[in-house]
Amino acid sequence: MSGSEAPLHTVEVAVPVPLRQAFHYRLRPGDVGRAVPGARVLVQFARRALVGYVVAVDTPAPPDVKLAAVRELLDPPDAPTFDGPLLRLLLWMADYYRAPVGEVLRAAHPAGINAKGVPGLALTAAGRAAHEPGATGQSLAWLARQGGE
Repeated sequence: MSGSEAPLHTVEVAVPVPLRQAFHYRLRPGDVGRAVPGARVLVQFARRALVGYVVAVDTPAPPDVKLAAVRELLDPPDAPTFDGPLLRLLLWMADYYRAPVGEVLRAAHPAGINAKGVPGLALTAAGRAAHEPGATGQSLAWLARQGGE
């Protein structure tokens, strides 16, 4: 590494796939120090975005491998999804039962925690501008009373 290069900070991430290993990802400079074991992260894995779990921080990456970056940290550093003792228990369980660690971690938290959002309807500025009298106008007025943007 030359003097002008920043040090490489990595994390090991367990993704919910049927493989019994974690994968190395690099942290973006703004995320260094914010990724903690037990936290959820969004990563690219085999051409799809997956929510994974940090199992180790600043571990040596395999040499001569180009690492993908963590796309997004989903948990704040002071509130990871799994605290230290629980993460150690879950990692032990995955090892003892020879189960994929990412799938064990995914199964250990409430369903829906990784939901992308709640589907619904909201009236936009363009919808307000199109306000018409009559039945359509009443529908738009009702939507406006429900709130949202």
